[in-house]
Amino acid sequence: MNMRKILIYFLLSVFVLSCGSKRKITTKKTKAETVNTEIPTKPTIEEEPPKISSPKINSTESYISTFKAIAKVEMQKFGIPASITLAQGILESGSGKGRLAIEANNHFGIKCHDWTGKKIYHDDDEDQECFRKYRNAETSFKIIQSF
Repeated sequence: MNMRKILIYFLLSVFVLSCGSKRKITTKKTKAETVNTEIPTKPTIEEEPPKISSPKINSTESYISTFKAIAKVEMQKFGIPASITLAQGILESGSGKGRLAIEANNHFGIKCHDWTGKKIYHDDDEDQECFRKYRNAETSFKIIQSF
């Protein structure tokens, strides 16, 4: 095993282990509190729900069984263990139940940086940040390996 792979495994392990189960308290803003400076007169394509969405996932176990095959294929291509990819997908997408996973097939919370494809806007670190929108969940798993 070369030094680069060992370093990647170590860094991924530290990242996964450092992401403890910290609970965040979130409050939902009422419509009166939300202020949008731009009000579109006609919905854009980016705001429409995806035509192909993630399959209905009802548990972490079903998330793993649904996506383990694609995670293994990507592991063979890039050398990142399927367990790490699945763990990150579970963490970022809430086992496939999060809004980005359901509406944008984005299981890893990948933002739009230099993205020319479809987009979805979602509150994250800041209000209404831009996230990538994928045609299907499998594409999300393939794209994550390119980072």
